[in-house]
Amino acid sequence: MDIAEKALSLLESCLRVTSSIESSPLILLCQAYLCLQLQRCPDAVRKLNQVSKDFLTHWMKLNAKFVVDQEKVETTPLGKVIAKNQESCFMEFVTHSAIEGQLGFEQLCTVLKLSTTLAENTVLKQFLEKVILGHIPVPTWDSDCTEKAVLLLTELLVSRALTEDVTVPAESNVPSSSSSSSSSVMFGARHKWLDSIIPSDSIYSTPDAKELESLLCSCHINPEVARCVNTLLDRMGKEAIETLQLCLLTWPHLGKLEEATKLVLTVCPSIAVDFCLTYFGSELTRWKWLLGILLGEIQQATPTKATMYSSLLRRSLDYVVTITTVEEFVGLLPQNGSLSFFLPLLEHSCKLFMSRQISRQLQCDLISA
Repeated sequence: MDIAEKALSLLESCLRVTSSIESSPLILLCQAYLCLQLQRCPDAVRKLNQVSKDFLTHWMKLNAKFVVDQEKVETTPLGKVIAKNQESCFMEFVTHSAIEGQLGFEQLCTVLKLSTTLAENTVLKQFLEKVILGHIPVPTWDSDCTEKAVLLLTELLVSRALTEDVTVPAESNVPSSSSSSSSSVMFGARHKWLDSIIPSDSIYSTPDAKELESLLCSCHINPEVARCVNTLLDRMGKEAIETLQLCLLTWPHLGKLEEATKLVLTVCPSIAVDFCLTYFGSELTRWKWLLGILLGEIQQATPTKATMYSSLLRRSLDYVVTITTVEEFVGLLPQNGSLSFFLPLLEHSCKLFMSRQISRQLQCDLISA
């Protein structure tokens, strides 16, 4: 008979004699540990589920060696079962381990990869979210840790968003930072124009997809993150039209802003101006390029499309008039443009010019007073 089997048998014999200690949390933990040694995982889970969350969390903090093998830098069998079935307790233990300096950032990332399939690592996902949001205050961690967390979370979210069959841990139905309705704005507000894009697949309505978009709309987006997303999409064999939202959020950071704008005008022109407002800012050269594109499309489009492009042109000029002088604005207008179309805009430009002049004069008067 195996040692673990003998130990479990002896413990159960003792419990039959002394039933008063049967519900002791330490006894239940011992039983769970021995059941795992005998590969009786369902029995171990049943025992663990009888232990209160507060006690289990406190016990893990005091007995980390039973949860994480620091020499091998991996989660123990007991730790894996707790992580899968008592997710919130395990996350509290992980946060404590990080703050106390028991494990470094990269060690924790390794330990929390409980599944070889990246998309299934829900606990790792929650840990990375906490790191990025600054909810794990570890003085010894520098900005590199946050950057690494962003890259790893990006890879994980892409995998989850584009993988339909993701095994979710048993406790994931408990509201958390990753499963709540607020996940779409977890890292800041998503660009509103994203909601006007009709998803080509149901996966884009998932919380993971919304969270990924939120991350790519935040201050954490940079060329390295954008390259990470595009490399993963290429590896998955995804076309731009299949992952339109992700392409529009990353291409501007890869020197492909004009290409992204042309894609918007082709696939979903209704959001073109809002998209350009996001990425052009007040860069007049960019707007001048867009106006040239729109004027060209109006000249060769069918009447219906010409009307649509004219509307986009008007909205673009409504903004451009606010960032130019009268002379600059006149220089942007076509030689053969319609007077009825452009005259109101010219009048608006002149009024804005006069308003700025009056405002500057008032400021000078206030300063000299």
